[in-house]
Amino acid sequence: MPVSFPQIASPITMGFQAGNFSSTAVTSTFETMDIADMLNISGRGLIAGGAVSAGIRKVFIKSAEQAILKEGSAAMMRGAAHQAENAALSLGTGVQTAAKGMVARNVVTTTQQVAAHGMKATSLRTAANEIEGSITAPKAGGLFKGSLGNTIKRSALVGGLISVGVNFYHAVTGKITATQAGGNVVADTVGSVVGGVAAAGAAALVGSLIAAPGILMTAATFLAGTVAFVGVDALMRVSGAHKGIAEASTGLIESIVDYFKTKIGPGGV
Repeated sequence: MPVSFPQIASPITMGFQAGNFSSTAVTSTFETMDIADMLNISGRGLIAGGAVSAGIRKVFIKSAEQAILKEGSAAMMRGAAHQAENAALSLGTGVQTAAKGMVARNVVTTTQQVAAHGMKATSLRTAANEIEGSITAPKAGGLFKGSLGNTIKRSALVGGLISVGVNFYHAVTGKITATQAGGNVVADTVGSVVGGVAAAGAAALVGSLIAAPGILMTAATFLAGTVAFVGVDALMRVSGAHKGIAEASTGLIESIVDYFKTKIGPGGV
């Protein structure tokens, strides 16, 4: 069934609308931030972009190595097929020159051997063609899976460390309390995981379109991953999700601190 223009235009329009909304969210988010907060988001975004780009490059390299092995295996099969054809040709020549002096049974046996070598050569060539036909460039799904785990780990670990530094600075300067700093770190870490998934998805899509490892693919996937991460982080802040996680985490930390205060303070056990 042919695809109509609205079916093509609709996803494109939705993509532009999502991009426009995301850019608006990023702009409004950055307008309310100081330089430390900007460095927090952009720094974690760059980490995610670098992680997803490295992960996709690794998938491409692994795919190239597998392609080389498959090419080698196919070449060996073609070589064996060539040997089988030569053996069949040699036997066939012997049958032709010695048919008159050979016993009929031997002629039949030799003819069967010629046919067997021919079938073997055909089978080997068919297998070689199938192996070469299975060599394909990684697609978006494989790139996403191959880069997701690494991206989430680095985004959560390094992004969390960046968040610790920024929120420690805010706590020291009196902008927030220590427990609020802890809540913000938790929210940033959760945001890093969500942003890491978005970064992996965006970079995988771009990488599958380029489908060739190199400077262009590395730069494009890095940029796509970074932009997607920052966009998702900004959307979480605009939607209130980041604030909700931070406040819930702050409340939990405060309750834990209060509990220990009662234990070690006056009248505590």
